[in-house]
Parts: sequence; C-alpha cells; structure tokens
Amino acid sequence: MSLDRDAWLYGNRKSGRRAQAEIRKSAGRLDPASDATHGFLIQDSRITNWGGLTDPSGRVVVISKAAPDPPASRQLRDPFTTFYVQGIALEPPLPPDRLLNLTEENALHASCLKAKADDSCGRGWSFEPMDGKKGDKSLAESEIPERLRQQMEDLTPDLTFGELLWQAAWEMDAIGWSVWEVVRTLGRGWTPGTPAPIGALYPIPAHTVRASLDPRKWVQIRAGRVRFFKKFGAKCEIDNETGAVYEWTKKDAERVGDMDRDRIASEVILFKSYTPRSLWYGLPRWISAVPTIAEMGAIREFNVSWFGSGGQTDYHMHFKANDIGVAKDMVEVRQQVRE
Repeated sequence: MSLDRDAWLYGNRKSGRRAQAEIRKSAGRLDPASDATHGFLIQDSRITNWGGLTDPSGRVVVISKAAPDPPASRQLRDPFTTFYVQGIALEPPLPPDRLLNLTEENALHASCLKAKADDSCGRGWSFEPMDGKKGDKSLAESEIPERLRQQMEDLTPDLTFGELLWQAAWEMDAIGWSVWEVVRTLGRGWTPGTPAPIGALYPIPAHTVRASLDPRKWVQIRAGRVRFFKKFGAKCEIDNETGAVYEWTKKDAERVGDMDRDRIASEVILFKSYTPRSLWYGLPRWISAVPTIAEMGAIREFNVSWFGSGGQTDYHMHFKANDIGVAKDMVEVRQQVRE
C-alpha cells in the first residue's frame, strides 16, 4: 500500500510509516468506546452484585450460580482477531456481534429498534423533484418517478428496495453502521478504468465486515471464508480473494484485463451514525443504555435461576464446636467462605 495516497491519515511518508507501525502495534483498535460499556460487552454482560453487601476489606459479596473459576473458553471470540494483529483490518470501538446479541436478548430493545426502522423506512418510499424543481407539476405527474421506482426494484433481486432501506435503517441503529453491496455488470465491452453499469444491490450483514488500513478496501469474514470489497466509487480494482489493489493505470489495467471477472471485487456503500471515536465505523445512538440492558438481563437470569432452584440457596453450612478454640477457627472459615 502506498502511503502517499493516504496522506490525510498518516501524514508524510516518514511519519506515515511510524503511524502505520503504531496501528499494527495496537492490534487495530484505534479508539475503543468507554471502559464501562466495553466491559459490559466484552467481559460479562450480567450484573451479579445483588445485595450490595461488603466485607471489611471492601470486597463486594457476589451471588452467582456459576462456578467461581470456570475454565476459559476455547472458541474464537472474533474471527477478525488475527486480522487486527496483522493490520489487515481495523477493530471497531465496540464488538458488533455483541451489539447484535443484545437485539435478540432484550424484548424492549428489539421493539424499539423495529419501531425506529418502521418509522424511518417502513411506510413506503417515492421519488420527488429536487429543490429547484419542486413546483414543476408536470415532472411530478410524469411517468419518470414510476420508471425510476421500477428501475430501483429491478436492482434488488433478494429484497424489495423498501426492505433494503429498512435493513439499512435497522442495522445502523442496532450496530452503528450498515452495508450494501453494489455489483456492476462487467460485460465484454467493459475495460478496466471505467465504471461499469450497476447490476444489483444486496445487503451485507454489518457485523461480518471490517475496514482496512486502505480506506478504499473493506474485508469480510463469513463461514471461515475471506472476501475483499471496494469502497463505492473508488478509482481502482481489487482482487476479492487476495485483496490486491490495482490502480487505474495502463499497467494495472492489463493485469485486471487478464483476471477472471468473478475475481474483481464488488463495491460497498456504508451507512453510519456519527461518532468522534472512529473515522470508519459508527456507534448506535442508544449505546448509553447498555448498562441498563445488562441489568435487565441479569435480573431475568436471577429470577429464572430462583424459580429453577425452588427458592433454595446454593449451599447451607452448619457448624458445631466443642470448645472456644475450635469455634474461633470456624469463624475464620466462615469469613473465607463469605469472601
């Protein structure tokens, strides 16, 4: 990757190499979200301090049905982990898969997201004249709006265009960003260096896509496979299997011309909510409610465990001492168990 074309990100060539090295060193996470929210999503989304009681050492008494020291999980938490370390992908401020899980675990949160998406895009859509021609009745009443509407429907083979708009609105609220795939029709008459006509639009699950150090390139991992995409309108071509970037130059055009058309990366359109924490990703507007959602989930889990156990405590200990010395030792044991 040439540092010259990314001067806005890295500065000059010398400082750019240092900046790139720092990004690789930081494992891709440029600016994580708040520690509290990040902790709820990364470490444990449950609240286990129910009584609020503390012992003299200041430790909180924790009520939990789980084992105190469970063995660590061996699964991969994020399939992009190695890509972050290698600098191939940039880590978002918050894990999108955990944000997606919250939409499935909390009924109130899921209903709010659906209501906002319905209000935004669930009531239909239409074409309207631009500001300078809003008073042109002949244009509004012509067949042009309907013709354009039909063309948009023809570009969405999997979903209707209205459903595609709903997907973008819902995912941008749920995760912070949403993605469309734009596939161009690369016919025999197409030559590298010229934009081909758009043939189809498809939704891409936002949690499977990450930005890269090259702002023109995005990467997806799904079912163990890696696929690269090009930012919409970028003046280059990308190999969707290797991620190699080919400029719109005569030399690179010859290489692209020899490639299989199926290897040429399609493009992505990104919708995101603004956050000062990231140039590439967005954060959902409800992010400050994560602790509340975690608390509601913890209350639900506690209630379920309470009824599942018939209201019985996890354990009961009975002490009996024959003399004062044994009794004092038992008091120490009880304090250790409490801790």
